[in-house]
Amino acid sequence: MLTITSTQFKQPFLVSNMDYFLSKNEFWNGENNTDIVAFEQFKTTHSQHCFLEIFPDGTSAVCFEITPENEISACFFGRMTETKITFYENGNTYFAVKIPAHFLFKQINGRPNTFVDRVSRLATYTDAFNQFDWPYFAVASFEQRITYFQAYVSEHFIYHENDLINYVLANQQNNEKSPTIKQLSKELGVSDRYIRSIFHRLIGISPKKMTQEIRLQFALSQLMDETNSITDMLQQTNFYDHPHLNKFFSSFTAYSPKALKRQASLAKQVPASHR
Repeated sequence: MLTITSTQFKQPFLVSNMDYFLSKNEFWNGENNTDIVAFEQFKTTHSQHCFLEIFPDGTSAVCFEITPENEISACFFGRMTETKITFYENGNTYFAVKIPAHFLFKQINGRPNTFVDRVSRLATYTDAFNQFDWPYFAVASFEQRITYFQAYVSEHFIYHENDLINYVLANQQNNEKSPTIKQLSKELGVSDRYIRSIFHRLIGISPKKMTQEIRLQFALSQLMDETNSITDMLQQTNFYDHPHLNKFFSSFTAYSPKALKRQASLAKQVPASHR
């Protein structure tokens, strides 16, 4: 049975530029099943505001921003199709929940493609958080925020899945050489046009773009592994050669794999007090 693996990928510039970065993979609604998502909490103590490059990783996210005065706001980061520059306020704490691509929600205010490559207020994206306890969440600890979020969404923001989408995404993650959409359509007995229409309607982007983001996510996670060389990563991600790898990266980022690995490494060497 094919399964969809939750992302272990952490944004390299986000991790390296924060005073602290907490991350925990937990169940979406607190129940012991396969719906694992990444919960992250981080804070910047830059002397100035922080603009960081965030790479497409196949996920969307709910992000809460808490000021030192415990004022709280929330936004929805739609799924990205290219690298974006994101603003982080000095001294504020951020709590983010990364939502996998196969999590589908009915309680949203618009079609999924409306929110692709956009950052919106959470209330613009969904009315599901109208009963959320904002004052409590603002002062809670990392673990308490996870527990409260899980309890809340289990009742107010329930996701569903689509078998066809799950099958396509699982094949992209579980095969060394991922099958094409045409190959998958033959296996499923449907047209590739039908698969594309399901992805556009329920996720907001094409299956090709979605599978490219999954591949980028895996490539970036391997690249950020300090024990891996670029050649190691090349072999693990089944690119034909270095030019093929460079071309793939250039379609998403302004960095070559070599430059990205060097920049991330340099950022990690800078003490937090000097960032």
